Amino acid sequence: MGQVGHFGGIKFYSKMSKPILKKTVKGNYLELPYSGGKVEALSFSDATWSSSINIAEHKRHGKKPLLEFTSRNADDFTMTIYLWAQLGVSPWKMLNKLRSYTLEAKVYPLYLGGRKAGHNKWIISSVSNELKTFYKNGKPILIVANVTFKEYLSVKEKKKSKHKRVAVKNKKRKKKVAKTSSNKKQNTNSSKSKKASSSKSKKKSVSSKKSGGYITYTLKKTDTLWNLAKKYYGSGDKYKKIYNANKSLQQGYKLKPGSTIRIPKK
Repeated sequence: MGQVGHFGGIKFYSKMSKPILKKTVKGNYLELPYSGGKVEALSFSDATWSSSINIAEHKRHGKKPLLEFTSRNADDFTMTIYLWAQLGVSPWKMLNKLRSYTLEAKVYPLYLGGRKAGHNKWIISSVSNELKTFYKNGKPILIVANVTFKEYLSVKEKKKSKHKRVAVKNKKRKKKVAKTSSNKKQNTNSSKSKKASSSKSKKKSVSSKKSGGYITYTLKKTDTLWNLAKKYYGSGDKYKKIYNANKSLQQGYKLKPGSTIRIPKK
């Protein structure tokens, strides 16, 4: 049996059934004519694996727009599966199986040729069945199923070890003790705490200001030049101010989360 691939309990294969030997007697001779086995297969064709990304387009007056990569889309995998009764497959059973996998949103890895397709699991997002030919009693002989798989990403939460859990509990206890002690000190020395808090707030306000008319900003995953311009200037059309103030962007570097850029003040 040659297994082409599988998705959960749906297996794509091709095999030969066992041959049949018949005994006949003609005169004084014993003949053993060979009857070859039948071919059984659940096959597919026209498989397409699609990948795409999202790009933000920033229009410029009198110039070509600037393109900015924002995110990646989930992959699509489409194939045409042939459910043919003459190849040892029950078309109606396989049709119901594909429908149940789709409607119940079952998630499995997709294997083709002994290899896993992609790094993540897949889910059947849609299936359309074409009932081509029938027997006299109305049972289908050939069904062509057009199946679309969608890449399914799952976020796994890391389990904390016992040592980490104990450490977290100890930290929480220390915080509670510190809060109670600080509350007592605040009640006895309220005037001193107010002065200290006011001095700290002044230091913070001074440290947040940057010399030279610029603000140093740490980039996040969702940040784009258009969004930053809209946040600081009230309009995304003014993104060019940020673009011209950073030489790294002019040299073609992308916005990387965690890196810093300079944002000119109004």
